[in-house]
Amino acid sequence: MRNFIQIIVGFYCFLFLTFSCSDAPQSASLLPIIEIGKSFDKKAPVKLSQYASDINYIALETVPESLLPEAEWTQVYRMGEGFVVNGEGNNMVPMLFDADGSFVRKVGTRGRALNEIVHIHKIFPNHSTNEIVIVDNDKFLLYDCRGNYKRSIDVFHNTMKLFAYCIGANAYVYKKSPLVDRRYISKEHFVFIDSLGNTTAKYAVKNKKFKTHAPLSLDGFKSIGENLFSTSSGIVKVSYNDTVCRLENTAGRWSFKPVYKLDFGEYASGEYAGAGLTIARDKGFLETESLIALEVLFPAVEFMEIASDYRFSRFVYDKKSEKTYCLPFYEDCGYAGFENDIDGGIPFFPLHHKDGKAYHLVDAAVFIDMAHKCSSERMKQVASTLTEESNPVLIEVTLK
Repeated sequence: MRNFIQIIVGFYCFLFLTFSCSDAPQSASLLPIIEIGKSFDKKAPVKLSQYASDINYIALETVPESLLPEAEWTQVYRMGEGFVVNGEGNNMVPMLFDADGSFVRKVGTRGRALNEIVHIHKIFPNHSTNEIVIVDNDKFLLYDCRGNYKRSIDVFHNTMKLFAYCIGANAYVYKKSPLVDRRYISKEHFVFIDSLGNTTAKYAVKNKKFKTHAPLSLDGFKSIGENLFSTSSGIVKVSYNDTVCRLENTAGRWSFKPVYKLDFGEYASGEYAGAGLTIARDKGFLETESLIALEVLFPAVEFMEIASDYRFSRFVYDKKSEKTYCLPFYEDCGYAGFENDIDGGIPFFPLHHKDGKAYHLVDAAVFIDMAHKCSSERMKQVASTLTEESNPVLIEVTLK
């Protein structure tokens, strides 16, 4: 009898954890629509001065201990008075730079001890506690804003495409797959944990399968599910590339409230998988008080007619006018972005946002070349201190 009672109690605890996080209902017809499909066919320049009042160029110091990979493979986050920068690579660890770009130190060391790093899946800042969080194979490693190790949390996520973020001073959410094998993708969950790693809630990730022309697909299908992004207003979930939901906590219960509708038009998933937000390195979705910046992948196997420059296309949704714009690709710098009419310098696209500032990394070689072609005196001054082998340059804009 006692064993029977324990089983019943355990069953109800499982139900509570699984369903204590849910989708809050809201009619899709009432949501603001981000028009990806229509705007893609009507690309138009958007001036940076519409959203920003100033621009600054910060050369990240280049010394043997601070060498970074190309900007495409590097993430930057505002942390305290400086920046934490993470370059992807087998032997890389995050690095701290001061506000002027001076190198401070590396964060963490490689190894297999409790306080050492085996493999970096992701890093993210916890601004509530001023901590840097490194996501390893089976743990979160926590460091203070000066790079000093504090503690670790045991976490087993088991997923190749990791989404993990803080949701307050002492709580986190991450995506967990029981097995990496794609046949078990239907069992993915968003898991909510406290500062000790204890599970406080679960949310079953919903996935849909579409046909694909991708040659590496084992069964001719592609699964599109739900992914998380961190924004200035909190965590958002993008479902099946069509609905943006914001994570909310009401009376201790987590829920996802629909806030925007993504309309991919003729490029949406139908019988076959269509276009969708970029999920690598948090580049797909960024939100500020006045805009939403998105990066969208148009898979070559599904859209062979689209030029390679626009395989990864960038969009901006203006919250005030509720209009969506597809930003043009600038061949000189090799990416799409806002037209820099503030100082006549290099185009800009926000990849990180904190405290009224937005940031974008550019390779030194590209920056030097553009400094010669642009009228920006600030760029020319910074470029004169660089070589093509220098670390990427951090572009900082002050938002209106």
